[in-house]
Amino acid sequence: MSKPKILLVEHVLAHYRKDVFKAFLSNDYFDFEIIAGKNYQGIKSEESCGTTFNYLSVKKFEHDFYFLKGAFRYVFSRNPDIIISTGVDFHMIHSLIIFFVFRIFLRKKFYWWSHAGYGNQGRLGCIIRSLIYRSSSGVFVYSNAGRENLVAMKVREQNIVVVNNSLNREDYGFINNDILLPRETGSFSIIFSGRITKAKKVDILIEALKILQNQFQFDFKCVIIGGGDLLQIIKLSKEAGVHEKILFTGEIYGRELHNYFLDADVFVYPGGIGLSCLHALSFGLPVITTDNIYDHGPELELLIPGYNGDMFHNDSPEDLAMKINEWRTKLQVNRNEYRSNCIRRIKELEYLPDLMVNRIMDFLKSRIAK
Repeated sequence: MSKPKILLVEHVLAHYRKDVFKAFLSNDYFDFEIIAGKNYQGIKSEESCGTTFNYLSVKKFEHDFYFLKGAFRYVFSRNPDIIISTGVDFHMIHSLIIFFVFRIFLRKKFYWWSHAGYGNQGRLGCIIRSLIYRSSSGVFVYSNAGRENLVAMKVREQNIVVVNNSLNREDYGFINNDILLPRETGSFSIIFSGRITKAKKVDILIEALKILQNQFQFDFKCVIIGGGDLLQIIKLSKEAGVHEKILFTGEIYGRELHNYFLDADVFVYPGGIGLSCLHALSFGLPVITTDNIYDHGPELELLIPGYNGDMFHNDSPEDLAMKINEWRTKLQVNRNEYRSNCIRRIKELEYLPDLMVNRIMDFLKSRIAK
């Protein structure tokens, strides 16, 4: 008997999703295949996990729209039993076309794998998004907040599965290291990791470091990991007089990151945070990020202010500096308690790759059996 065929349509074969992709591809129940774009917004791609196509991109009304060239023909040729696509994103024209053809006209099983947010397209966009979700076979959603959004959109609850989110196992601090080992004494260590773009607001961190140096006057160091607008941030750090306090590493991934995270005391992410929250918490690092909750991804549910991190007033380097100083004091008193809180929260919400895969596979098996 042939296996049911599933095709997953991704924006990009994101490097942080490698373990999940490989688990899908190696399963014994489904014939799984993944397609994606070759390059998307500078995200490192694991092209060994699937078939990639070039994007055709067009800029209209100050938005970038994408079409995956050759994908539609490829999907037709594969004739899958089930299609799963990343999110309802009006910028991804190919995903919408595939949905309308395969779900609406051909009545195939079609699932979205989504944050399940309302988006920023106004009232009409929300109505269309709601109709698309309701017309699908189901939605794999990253968080309970996303589930609540879908229920509010009148999506049937039996069609919603909370799968949480995850990284590769090699990226989890507590899985690969003893994060409660005593840290070498020295400067209080602040770390940021992520692609450096305007939205990440690393300039706010630079200004906060200047305040820490000039007003709080304690010994600190900072590591900034990531590519992108690096030269601009280096220039800002020199103008602020904190360049000597900062190590700029550029882009590094996987186990190469471990020593930097193990040496850190606190993780600061001034813009909207996503999987970086999970990454930092897995090393027992309290996370400090903006209090503008509309900027964040669903992974924000991992953060409990005062318990395993904090939020500062949006765009305020003064308040960010104060929060960093507060956490310096807290960690001096009971560092291991806060580190344990970080790990406990991940385990409570089950943000682990094997659990994520199991939830998706179990749900699909139940639907195939019907």
